[in-house]
Amino acid sequence: MDSQISTTPTASSRTPSAQDVDPQIESARQLQAAILPTEFPKALNITAVARMQSARHMSGDFYDFIELPDGRIGLVIADVSGKGIPAAFFMAIARTTLRAAALRHVDPGQCLMEANAELVRQNPQLLFITVAYAIIDPWGLRVELALAGHEPLLLCAADGSVSSVPADHGIALGIIEEVEYPVTVFELMPGETLFAYTDGLTEAENNEQAFYGMERLQQSLKCRSGPNASEALDSIYKDIALFSGDHPQHDDITAWLLRVNDDAQRLA
Repeated sequence: MDSQISTTPTASSRTPSAQDVDPQIESARQLQAAILPTEFPKALNITAVARMQSARHMSGDFYDFIELPDGRIGLVIADVSGKGIPAAFFMAIARTTLRAAALRHVDPGQCLMEANAELVRQNPQLLFITVAYAIIDPWGLRVELALAGHEPLLLCAADGSVSSVPADHGIALGIIEEVEYPVTVFELMPGETLFAYTDGLTEAENNEQAFYGMERLQQSLKCRSGPNASEALDSIYKDIALFSGDHPQHDDITAWLLRVNDDAQRLA
């Protein structure tokens, strides 16, 4: 099972070392990383990996993999506005709220509606959070997707072509209480890759202040259509590091990558 997941900031000149940070902040960072899943649930037909590379010791990004009562799997990626400790605390609240709502609702749009209403009530600093929430049926390879102000997911076909998954952009959570989140439904095919990311990835900069950008990301994803999920995600992060060089990382870079097995068989 391809389930390698990394939540540790990458050691480089762009990330402060542990000895330069207050021990309480370092402990908080470790606790924050510990709430994220360390492996993707065992499932027929699919594998997935995730990585969170923090710009600071406390992150406002997160991802989650949720085993739902009906056997499907929920995949979350999210990005809190702001940085530092306030964003990190709101991240923890949002992650708990989303997970609880996901276990009560089989529909991703209903899940986001409930989570949004709750976060509006628990938001004294007026932060907001963008979310992409996809539920996949591992037997039939059917995906239900709802976005709350987040970047569209990317789909890499077995032939290497890359496209955005058409979906209603939605409104970020925590802003307005009564919001509906439309659901997009589509099916995956054997050999396809589904990719979700936060904007820290496409907005990674180099020393010329150029962004990594969507075109470069799509090309990188296309070039990595052959390897397994872990190798593909590792290669994308290495490509970002090569592009950025020694330029400081200003935003968290978080992504998950789901790969449908080449020999996948629909059972429903």
